[in-house]
Amino acid sequence: MRRIFIFPTIEEAKAFILTGTKAPVFVAGGSAAETAACIVRAVRAKRPHHLVLAGFAQLHDGTLSPETVVEVVTARDRTGCEEHLYQTTGPDLGLPLADGVVPGPEEAATEGYGAEEAAPEAFEAEAAGEPNGPDKAAGTEVADEEDETDGTEEPDDTDDAEPLPKVGSREGALLFALAEAFDIEASELRVIVGERGDGTSTEQERQLAGQQLARTLQRLFGEQTSAEAPSPEA
Repeated sequence: MRRIFIFPTIEEAKAFILTGTKAPVFVAGGSAAETAACIVRAVRAKRPHHLVLAGFAQLHDGTLSPETVVEVVTARDRTGCEEHLYQTTGPDLGLPLADGVVPGPEEAATEGYGAEEAAPEAFEAEAAGEPNGPDKAAGTEVADEEDETDGTEEPDDTDDAEPLPKVGSREGALLFALAEAFDIEASELRVIVGERGDGTSTEQERQLAGQQLARTLQRLFGEQTSAEAPSPEA
């Protein structure tokens, strides 16, 4: 299977590149426009069957431990007038699952958006199962009144479902939308960086997260090489 790897920044890609991987690696540049252009160029050049977007999750809801690698299976884009939900088209990778949140228009214009600006209100509402939470699909309305039937309520199994952990992802919705347009598989992997989840992190936290992400990519996709990811002291 032809597979390519896309990273938002060189910092996120560095540890994987240093493993000596032979797989095509593209660095998008960090913005949504650059990511879109990068994906189109990569698909045209390599004709892949599978796109893998991998990077850091410095913005998260704090429910996952640092250096946990998750598969983002849904991405919620709040940059327009309404929230839109996109879903992965890739295979089940056997990783913990997460819901990606794309920052809204105000936060998207701010470099280094923090959790208090970009997403915690959405994280908290969704975790509590409120109308803007994961049980509300894009484009659906929440009923103001209960249906008047015989007074009985049908059991709803979806209410018992645990909400997925939330992680920040500027590029996830874009990836899934483009993959659907190109009719190819797409997966997004994010590694949790730091405990705070507020969009800030130390250099050591990012380095350790990058190494864990590289190891996970090697394990999942068979890119075994003689070189190992660099140690924290390297």
